[in-house]
Amino acid sequence: MYELQDWGLYFEILKRLLFAAICGVMIGWERDLHGRSAGLRTHMLVALGAALFTQLSLITAACPLPFAGHERLHGDVCRIAAQIVSGIGFLGAGTIVKEGFTIKGLTTAACLWFSAAVGMACGVDQIMIALTMTGGELILVFIGKWYEKKMNRIFPFHLKVEGESSEDMHDIFKFIKGEHDYARFSIATMNITVNYEMNLVIGDFYVEGRFHESNAEHAFKLIKDINEKYPKIKSISFKRNG
Repeated sequence: MYELQDWGLYFEILKRLLFAAICGVMIGWERDLHGRSAGLRTHMLVALGAALFTQLSLITAACPLPFAGHERLHGDVCRIAAQIVSGIGFLGAGTIVKEGFTIKGLTTAACLWFSAAVGMACGVDQIMIALTMTGGELILVFIGKWYEKKMNRIFPFHLKVEGESSEDMHDIFKFIKGEHDYARFSIATMNITVNYEMNLVIGDFYVEGRFHESNAEHAFKLIKDINEKYPKIKSISFKRNG
């Protein structure tokens, strides 16, 4: 049995694990600040666990493994650590949730993956790299969050309008592309179908809206405005694209 006899080595390992936990806390603090389910404790445990697995991988590689009479055979230094990269993906996948037209949890999943990488860096005693990357991650995430709130996002959707005349469809086309106080819209394509038996004109509008936030609020406001401006419209159906 391979045993660690050097107390200095014990404290060295504990130091690496401590820094891994600190880095995980720093990353998780930012997620907790934004009210995410995987927060401070989760990221701390991921970083700490990754550092411990990495350290165990190094220790295992230093252990002589008797096999077929050969006492010098050693374990693979990369085997345990390599599974962290793929294994953390299952934990990250659990944080990704689809709510309505939006997908949430992608950044949290990436932060968990990053926490594992930082933990592995601490496990191989690359403390400065781990601390530097953790600080850089916090700066980039905060800057990215600020920029996302400022930028206009493309929100593609399909409007199916049923009315009585093709003239109304052309007017709706111009109305959608016109000026709106709450958002800006453009039309990628428009198709008009006429059903003479039912005296029905169907307009398919493939619209791209640019909003401050990627949600359907402004699209529904556009539908409400069309209904009020064109009372002869029989129905309007909405479908998010992409």
